[in-house]
Amino acid sequence: MKRKKISVTSLILPVIMLVVAVVLPMIYSTNYYIQLFSQTLINLVAVLGLNVVMGLAGQTNLGTIALVALGSYTSALISQATGSTNLVGLLAALVVAVLVGFMLGYPSLRVSGIFLSLTTMSVAQIVYSLANSMQWLTGGAMGVKDISEPNIFGIEFKTQAQLYYFILVIAILLIIFSVRLAKSKYGRALKAVRDNPEAVESVGLSVTKLKLMAFLIATILGCLAGVFYTWVMQYVAPTTFTTDNGTKFVVMLMLGGIGSTSGMIIGAILVTILPELLRFMGDYYQLVFYGIALLLLLVYPLGLSHLFSQLKKKAAAFFAGRKKTQKEG
Repeated sequence: MKRKKISVTSLILPVIMLVVAVVLPMIYSTNYYIQLFSQTLINLVAVLGLNVVMGLAGQTNLGTIALVALGSYTSALISQATGSTNLVGLLAALVVAVLVGFMLGYPSLRVSGIFLSLTTMSVAQIVYSLANSMQWLTGGAMGVKDISEPNIFGIEFKTQAQLYYFILVIAILLIIFSVRLAKSKYGRALKAVRDNPEAVESVGLSVTKLKLMAFLIATILGCLAGVFYTWVMQYVAPTTFTTDNGTKFVVMLMLGGIGSTSGMIIGAILVTILPELLRFMGDYYQLVFYGIALLLLLVYPLGLSHLFSQLKKKAAAFFAGRKKTQKEG
C-alpha cells in the first residue's frame, strides 16, 4: 500500500498554529497571559481524551472534570506530603487514572446514551463533593496551597514560560498520538463500535476491550491535564472542578467538531480564550460567550473543523489550478 503524500496546503495551518504557540508567550510575557495559554493546552489535553470516548467510540462522558480533579488533587497532595513536585505525583495520578478508567469503562458495557451521561455526571459530582467535604485530606473549600515548583528529571521549572513550553511539547506529542490513533486499526475499530457494535462482535473483535481502552485513554489524559493544572497554578480548590466547569469540555468538543483532532485544538482555544476576552462585559460575559457558542453551532453544526476542512480543500484546488495554468503556459 502506497503512503499518501502530505500536501503543502495541509501543513500550512499546523505550521502557523505552532509558530503562534511558540511566539505568543514572548509577546505577552506576563504570568497572567502565560497561565492562560497553559490553561488552553491543559484543556486541549483533557478534551483530546474526551474525543476518544465520545468522538471515536461514541460513548457519552460528562465526567471529564472529575478526571482533571483527581489528577490535580493526587499530584497536589503528594507534593504537599513530600515537599517536592516531581514524577512521583505524576505516576500516582496515572495509577489513579487507570483505576478510574476501569470504574467508568465497565458501566458503559451495561448502559448507554442518557443513562451513561447521568453515570459519568454523578461521578463528577461525587468527586467535587468529596474534595469539598474531606477537609482533613483536601483542605475543603480552602484547597491545597503551597505546592512546590515542578522538578522533572532534575530540571526545575522556575518560570511560567518554561512550564508552558514543556506542556506545549507534551500537547504536540498527544496531538500526533490522537491523529495516528484515529487512522489506526484501533481507531477504525472504535468508530465501528460507535456505528455498529453488533458488526464488531461478528468479526471477532471485543467491544468490551475497545470500550475499556477508550475510557482508559480518556482518564489518563484527563488526569494528566489535572497534574499540569497543579503545576501551573500551584494551588488546587474544589471550585475549579464544578460540573458547570465540566460542561466546557463538551462545548469544546461540539464547537471544534466531534471526532476531529484539529477540532479539539480549535475548541480548546475558543472556549478558553474567548471568555477571557469578554471579561470587560462584567456579569454578562458568560451570557455573551454561550450566545456566540450557540450561534456557531447553528451555523456550523459539524463544528468549526469542518469549516477549516472546506477552506483547505478550496486552497488545494486553487494551488492545483495555478500549477496547471503555469504548466499549460
